[in-house]
Amino acid sequence: MIKSLWKKRSISLFAFCAAVLLVGIFAVPVSTEAAVKETDILISSGKTSCQADLDGDGKKEKVELKTSLDDQNVYFSKVRFYVNGKAALSYKNTQMTMIRADYVQLNNSDIFLRVYTTTDNDCVVTDRFYIYDPAKQKLLEAAKLLDELCGVIHAQAEISSVSGTEIKTAYQMQFDEIGRVKWNSIYTVEDGNLKLKSADMKAKSIMGNTMLNEDGYNSRFKKNQFQAMRKIRLYSNTDLKSISYTASKGDVLKLIKMKYEEESLYVQFSNGAKKGWMKLGLDGLDDPSSLFYGVAARLAG
Repeated sequence: MIKSLWKKRSISLFAFCAAVLLVGIFAVPVSTEAAVKETDILISSGKTSCQADLDGDGKKEKVELKTSLDDQNVYFSKVRFYVNGKAALSYKNTQMTMIRADYVQLNNSDIFLRVYTTTDNDCVVTDRFYIYDPAKQKLLEAAKLLDELCGVIHAQAEISSVSGTEIKTAYQMQFDEIGRVKWNSIYTVEDGNLKLKSADMKAKSIMGNTMLNEDGYNSRFKKNQFQAMRKIRLYSNTDLKSISYTASKGDVLKLIKMKYEEESLYVQFSNGAKKGWMKLGLDGLDDPSSLFYGVAARLAG
């Protein structure tokens, strides 16, 4: 009798625990959203057609890249992106030599197509994120990355990671004034558009990794240090109206960060407690690479 009652109670307890477990499982909301990063879904030198869900409805659109060469067969005279057979985005008189597209899905409602184009010497022509409007059947600009920097050669911009709310982009670029540097930018969604989380970005010199070291400056560059070859004016802000510090020949400045503002790039240096900004792409300077020792010898042509 006692064994029978214990058996019944054990069965009842097991059934109760199983029911509680099932309720717990179904009570926890399961998210079907996932961040997705697919690079080079389209590229002018290879894959020119693909399937991708651009509007988050669960159905994939047919996306095509079509190009036309100029009379010299050097540059693209026309570049068009088609979505389900409709022209959704176009460029004309581009001077482009390469076009590629990356697919980025932060969640089920925030999906972007990043279009990156370059010309001779890997100069950036355009670098922008687009969002697809199914009603207009158009790819609309959602954010401009470090665009209009065709004077900057050996530029690389890669989407390094994607989360449900952010896109992290890793940059490497070469500048006449400071050589090759790298930094990260974070873009967040705001009212359907992508915005820089911060215009200020920590910058790191990567010239200390070069094979050339007869001059001994690799060790300085590895510490983000630049030794002035001449007087260099540094400004309190990026408006360049007020001088905060003038470096003398021989002063060692430390590169701190970069700032992207109104389609221009600025760098901030420090010397002890003194700090100041300098614009990259200096106007009226015959040889920008003569600002700091060791830079000119490490510039890649």
